[in-house]
Amino acid sequence: MSVSLKQFKSKSPESIDTSSSSSLNLEHYFKWIMNIGIMALFCVPFVVYFQVFYPYTVPKAIWVHSLNWLLLAVYLFGILFSKNLYSLYKPRLNFIFWLYGLYIFAYIISSIFGGNFSHSFWSDYQRMSGLYWHIHTLILFFILSGMLNKTKQFYNIFIFILFSGFLLSIFYLLEYYSIFAFDMPGYSDSSRVVFTFGNPGFAGLYFMLVFLIGLGMIRRDFIITTFEILSLKNLSIRLQNILYSIYIFLVLSLLIHSILVSASRSAFLGIIAGSGLFALMLATRTKYIFNSKNIYLILSVSSILILVLIGALYYFEVGKLLFDRIKELTNISASGAVDSGFFTRFANFNAVYNGFLDKPIFGYGMANFAIPYNQFSVPTHVTSWEMDNTHNILSNILITGGVFVFIPYLFLMLNTIVHSSKNWKFDFFNNDLDINNLNFIVILFFAGYFIHHMFWFDIHESHVLAVLILTVVNFSMSFPKFIINNQLIRKLSLMRTVLSSILIENRRLLAVLIIIIVPLLFINIELKIMRATKHIWNYGESKISADYKNIEELDQKLSKKYMNLDKGIETFPPMANLARAYIINDGVQAVEKMPSPINQGFSDYALKAALDAIEQHPEYWKTYARTGILYFEKAKFVESKDLRIEFKDKSVEYLNKAIELGPSRAHVHTTLLSVHLWFNEVENATMVLNKYKDFLDTIASDLDPNYYFMKSLLEFHDCNNYSDDYNILSNCISNIN
Repeated sequence: MSVSLKQFKSKSPESIDTSSSSSLNLEHYFKWIMNIGIMALFCVPFVVYFQVFYPYTVPKAIWVHSLNWLLLAVYLFGILFSKNLYSLYKPRLNFIFWLYGLYIFAYIISSIFGGNFSHSFWSDYQRMSGLYWHIHTLILFFILSGMLNKTKQFYNIFIFILFSGFLLSIFYLLEYYSIFAFDMPGYSDSSRVVFTFGNPGFAGLYFMLVFLIGLGMIRRDFIITTFEILSLKNLSIRLQNILYSIYIFLVLSLLIHSILVSASRSAFLGIIAGSGLFALMLATRTKYIFNSKNIYLILSVSSILILVLIGALYYFEVGKLLFDRIKELTNISASGAVDSGFFTRFANFNAVYNGFLDKPIFGYGMANFAIPYNQFSVPTHVTSWEMDNTHNILSNILITGGVFVFIPYLFLMLNTIVHSSKNWKFDFFNNDLDINNLNFIVILFFAGYFIHHMFWFDIHESHVLAVLILTVVNFSMSFPKFIINNQLIRKLSLMRTVLSSILIENRRLLAVLIIIIVPLLFINIELKIMRATKHIWNYGESKISADYKNIEELDQKLSKKYMNLDKGIETFPPMANLARAYIINDGVQAVEKMPSPINQGFSDYALKAALDAIEQHPEYWKTYARTGILYFEKAKFVESKDLRIEFKDKSVEYLNKAIELGPSRAHVHTTLLSVHLWFNEVENATMVLNKYKDFLDTIASDLDPNYYFMKSLLEFHDCNNYSDDYNILSNCISNIN
């Protein structure tokens, strides 16, 4: 068949509209990259890397940070470069989004007026949950609000999350039953499995949230979506129902099983709360299954079944550890203290109450709860570890952000819950991918989320899920008329139109800038954090044997070992105090254990690290205490009398400052007593003891620091006539010559 000249010309390259073709290609790759990246974000529970310090938190945070930067670059490039993409995926910045943005902005302001803005912004390697992290969650919210503009997209993500939870629960149980050893170290209790979470409580939290999402997915529309994804939509409806029912039953059973073996009491409470609400909502609203007249009978039967289930689980090994931990709450020790985990959480409220009275408006700043905890906790409640969170979401926001942050957060949550409660519906036979059906999941999610967060705090896995849930609400909500009047809405619409035109007109320039700036931010921040933690990990892996041949060899090995800490400090200074803490602790031991002159040089090295740590975090009691101990050790072994007195005075100065910041830390008081006893300063030692008498009288017997006082006396003086009685102890000190 011949082709005419006219036809040929019409098909020539010059006449073909390549702009539409390139636009289609751009849209195709844009959607493909963004969808893959968003799904990768929800793979964060799988992320763990053991060649960095805090392998369960740092890699997860960097994973989310990095994907955020890359997705933001692609997203902004797409909507600025293509008018079509902008019209399809422009951000849906509704009321919930602005409330969440206001919440984070308020936290930034409160942290500026708080205790330590640097720590509020960056947090530490253990948590990675400062303002920097929260800004990334806002970026994620911004991206999701634009990309998820169809209900089916939410359905697909929920199906993906449920499958991820399914895989994680399998791996978790394989580790628990020692079928496959994943060798995930780091948690003190070997009977509780951590897998990739680092803490069984974190594992319980994630499994609980995924379980509640799965509970809300027991609907016909999810069945349809699932089989469409699997390209099996041609199967009969009956077969689809059967297969999906088996899958859901299996997944939810495994998730429950994982929660039980995690022995997380708060996750178990969250499951009960979410499941109870699920039963109540079904009983009151589902026409196809229940009759409203039978609501009381249904609730009664459900309650009995729950009690029977709990009783049955108690007699099986799977639930034994959990219920043993629940029983601990009722076991009163000889000192009157209950289970330590529960008791310390409850005791935090004393610090919250007094800290709030001290800074009610702006609080102490994000991630700075350790400041009021050490300042206001009573001796009987203080823990040996650093309590950096109240383990209660409401009190933590109140103490760290004050009412300035608490009000926006409360307003955000109340609007979310009220809106979802008004607009949910559950119909198993519904085939319409309606946004109101997704609000059913929102309600179940937050029921468990808030119950658990009365005793715990957010982790990276749960925070990402919470942002997704807020995106669902943001998608279905518009500005309420009782807050935003029509005139203001028109002004906002006009501003949006003007801004859109500016962006479109300058899209190419902006796109180039985005491509350059975003990777630079990624390289200069995220990779530096990773490298810094890698150097600290290398320090821990470097072992120094005691059989060194000479001082020079020891000096070389030590220099090489501590070079890693120096690199950890230099690579990322904002979170360098972790490395400095190792230097200080090792420096104290070096004075006593290492030969001269290495001990002198090393103690000076540690002292510089201590003073730098104080400059970076001047509100931290432990750094002052470590510095005081370091000066004390130097004073004991220095030959010069003048230097000995100077070091002693410095030790007393820093120890007193540590007591001022952490008055309930018993060992700081005992160290100060030891300093005075070492230098035969009987009057000062007696004064310390008298000042500390009330502390000794109020503290519980199992925490009584008299032991430390006795140890100090026996170590530095021949005072064998001692007892736990305060008067005899005081007389012992006074008789020292």
